[in-house]
Amino acid sequence: MENTTKSSAEDEVVDRGVEEVEDMGILDDFHLSDEELVFADPSAIQNYRESGLLFEDMSTFVEYRRSNSDAIIIPDEPLPSSVANLVGLPPIGDQGAQGSCTAWAWGYYCLSHQIAAANGFWDTSVPSHQFSPAYIYNQINYGDDSGSSMMDASQLTESFGCATLDTMPYSDSDCVTWPSEAAYTEAMSYRTVNPSWDYLTDDNDLAVLKEYLAAGNTAIMAIYVRTAFYGFDSVNNVYTTSHASGNLYGGHAVCIVGYDDAKATSDGQGAFLLVNSWGTDWGDSGFWWMSYEAMKDPLLSRGYVYYCDVVPQPHAPDLVGSIRISHEKRGDVLCAGLRVILEVNGHEQHSEFLNIGNVMSDESGEYQNHPFPGNHIMFDLSDFVPYLSTYFENEFVLEVGDCVWPVSGTLESFSVHSYEWNIDATSTQTPLTIQDNGAREEVSAFLTVPTVEIDYDEYFDTYVGGTVNITGTVQGESVATVLDTGFEPGSFENPWYTYDANPDNGVQLWGVDNYHDYSGGSSIWCGGNPSTTAVYTEHFIMPIWYWPAGWSLYSSGSNTHQWYPTGTSTQYKIEASTGGMSDVVEWAIQGPLDRSTATELCLTFWMDYEVDDAQSGNFASVLYSTDGSVFHFLKTWTAPVGESVSFIGEQEIMLPDDAICSTLYFAFIFKGDYTGSMTIDDIDIWDISSEYETDADSYVYSYVDLSDYDSAVMSFDYWADLETGFDWFYPGYYVDSAWVWPTTCGSTTGWEHMSMSVPVDATRVGFRFLSDSSVVRQGVYVDNVQLIGLLDAISSVEIFIDGISKGHAIASGTWSYVWNTTTYTEEEHDVVVTLDFGGNLYSDNASYIVDNTAPVLVSVTQPYQRENFTIEVFANDLGGAPIGNMGFASGSVAGYLEYVDGTMINATTYHILLFLSSSIPNDYYEFELYVTDLAGNTITVPMFLTVDSMNPVVSTPVDFRYEVGETGNSIAWTCSDANPSHYELTLDGVVISSGAWTTGLVFPVDGLLEGTHTYTITFWDLAGNSVSDTVIVTVTADAITTTSTTTSTSTDSTSTTTDT
Repeated sequence: MENTTKSSAEDEVVDRGVEEVEDMGILDDFHLSDEELVFADPSAIQNYRESGLLFEDMSTFVEYRRSNSDAIIIPDEPLPSSVANLVGLPPIGDQGAQGSCTAWAWGYYCLSHQIAAANGFWDTSVPSHQFSPAYIYNQINYGDDSGSSMMDASQLTESFGCATLDTMPYSDSDCVTWPSEAAYTEAMSYRTVNPSWDYLTDDNDLAVLKEYLAAGNTAIMAIYVRTAFYGFDSVNNVYTTSHASGNLYGGHAVCIVGYDDAKATSDGQGAFLLVNSWGTDWGDSGFWWMSYEAMKDPLLSRGYVYYCDVVPQPHAPDLVGSIRISHEKRGDVLCAGLRVILEVNGHEQHSEFLNIGNVMSDESGEYQNHPFPGNHIMFDLSDFVPYLSTYFENEFVLEVGDCVWPVSGTLESFSVHSYEWNIDATSTQTPLTIQDNGAREEVSAFLTVPTVEIDYDEYFDTYVGGTVNITGTVQGESVATVLDTGFEPGSFENPWYTYDANPDNGVQLWGVDNYHDYSGGSSIWCGGNPSTTAVYTEHFIMPIWYWPAGWSLYSSGSNTHQWYPTGTSTQYKIEASTGGMSDVVEWAIQGPLDRSTATELCLTFWMDYEVDDAQSGNFASVLYSTDGSVFHFLKTWTAPVGESVSFIGEQEIMLPDDAICSTLYFAFIFKGDYTGSMTIDDIDIWDISSEYETDADSYVYSYVDLSDYDSAVMSFDYWADLETGFDWFYPGYYVDSAWVWPTTCGSTTGWEHMSMSVPVDATRVGFRFLSDSSVVRQGVYVDNVQLIGLLDAISSVEIFIDGISKGHAIASGTWSYVWNTTTYTEEEHDVVVTLDFGGNLYSDNASYIVDNTAPVLVSVTQPYQRENFTIEVFANDLGGAPIGNMGFASGSVAGYLEYVDGTMINATTYHILLFLSSSIPNDYYEFELYVTDLAGNTITVPMFLTVDSMNPVVSTPVDFRYEVGETGNSIAWTCSDANPSHYELTLDGVVISSGAWTTGLVFPVDGLLEGTHTYTITFWDLAGNSVSDTVIVTVTADAITTTSTTTSTSTDSTSTTTDT
């Protein structure tokens, strides 16, 4: 059968809201309740196969319901009568003896098909195109083979994608190994998007599903496995409502690949085609059918369908995150949750949870009770790209916590890498202890998007002349993880190498040793050849209904229940438990042991413990004593009130120096309320010593390339068990054909963290252990070596003028270039600044017009004023740059200058206002103004200024009269001033004369009509000072009696003649 293309017709939109669904009873009544989910014993099934689907209450995932966000269109044209999406489907697979059906249905079948379709139906018969159930199942189960849920699978692949079987093969005997860094890296290209589900309870739901299949997709559903399902073969392979009466054996996730309206079933016509993960010897070579009625039957179907949509292919992540965590119980961290937040300028822009693990975890401490892998966990952050700022610094915040006490861990590293800009942001706040108190910790990595800009104003910066400073800004910083090695899982990781400068000294070269383990993982170690001698051994390999010699047992509490043997006849252990009794305290003590000749003692034992603190104060402990009466705690396991913790595995505990004595005791204590136990086996005490036969000088190193960085820092954890004056431990680097050891590290009592700078011309980083005498110390342990490279954008800014490089400009956050324009033609020139950062080129450009011709003065007014002097300057600029500014340059008025204001009238004209102090004396002053064009070319304009605050002095002729027809009458004024300017004469308010004056003026007044007339004259000087005088002239018709009176116009003497 071939893939079928859906109809494009659109009619009815099916979008039932949550309230409507609840009214229909779907959320509460459709699927079987927890009380009804009673599974039968599968031992009676001859062909029993594993399933493994854990059911979820989908009402808690309402936001993921498909029809809430994506309306499903039921076409008005009929759908194809049958669809079988077999092209792109991988070969039938077999989950084997593992409850990983969810991962097979979601990953191997559905995701493989959807990715193949998005890539033009590539060949899914090869493992490199088949997606790994192990990648999904091992990360979402409980840490054991107890099944998994659909939403966990869909959310995992939304955050992390899925790796192929080629990168992470499947094994039904391994459900705990997490992906490698290569698997995480590959998975990012194959993410799912918008994980969604919808109901599968009625005919409308079936119609929606059929349209999705008709569009060439596959989907997933959850079914109940009944008795008949195990017996499906090539003939009987249709699940119908008649099978609902069989025993219930669990939930199962299966992939839906098609349908056929004509398929005959006992329920009538119509069935969906599905594929199972039980191999080709089941069903019809792995395929089977489920009738339309059975799909709606709550005794056979869980009532949900899950849709698997994928990112557009091919997908290359633009932004990638990376974390590395050391923690013995990864489930504690997963329960607390991992979240990435993008903050810009103090405001959250976007955040996403890293959906890894099982969201149904009860935080009991049993969930995913395994260490994190030693490799980096990679994840796609491309969805953050639209929220990145190209102006502000982008702060990526990782939230991490530990929800279960008492095991803590360490966040070793957190970084973000941008492929678009080829830059890194690595947190400098790691390693960070993840406190086991439920609190959430935060670390930040800062990513600055590379940019380079020219400071340019289109008006003021267009014209340049002389020597000009071109400036701009630059940003961009890459904090890259060049080297990050945790020395897991117990062997050297490339590219570390060793060298022994004295190979005949009997010293162990640097290698991997987990004696002093770090956060549950191994470390590299260098020291003397260790001599380990068992000075006490008890493996309980014989029946011990009697106790071995040297043991003493004590019990206390309301009911006694002493330590007792448990196990088989060939392998016994000792166990303390409550046995259902209350407030039990049980002691098992061994000693005294004479270990006075030992060098260093280490206690190892196997333990299986569970401490349940139903009330308070319960614990399991191991102790030691040097006298048999006072015991000291070596290690204690407890639990928070109301919770429990457990552990199975080896324990290694170094005994203190005072344990090297002749009366050594050690003991185990268990205290419990009503539940809990402590089981011990394989007890050994080791005497550990090491010697250096001759001088020791051993190196461990890794080659590095820091040529692309501006600076680098190496950090590491170390435990140095050294003898002062005889042993030395050096971190260092190799540069100029020689090792450089900037510092030495002294002896420690535990793990210490250290950082040191590394020059960018170094070609190796490493460590050296040096000893010059025989000692009895262990040596040096090193773990979590990180080398961080810093690339600063400012180091790569280059200036080009007219396409010719002018070299690099370097500054902190800003750049500048001094440009001598006098060697360039007076025309437009292109300036380009580039930033070569991380292999990418960023640039900005601007056009400048070179003008080195000074303005030319055309004219200027010379002011005679008292205050607020206005000077009008006319100038031209032959170089093309407009006049940029004018103002006061220098001169004798400087001491009286209060304010200068220039106003541009047009490109060649300025008005300049000089505001002078009122105390300036009347005098003649010389000074200079300046005229500057926008290119910075300047000329000075010589000026003079006469300050004159004195009004002119005018004579005051007397009023007089004459007879009509009389002639020879006139008025004579005399006026004096140092800077005469002009006058104005009015007759009866009308101006009859004006013009310049020097010393005096005479005006005839003959011909006036009979009456009284008023003459007013005003004299001005050049400074604007003025004086006025008025003379009244009367004209009569009668003769005037003369008494011989003569009138003089002198202002300093007057004589009068009267004619009668």
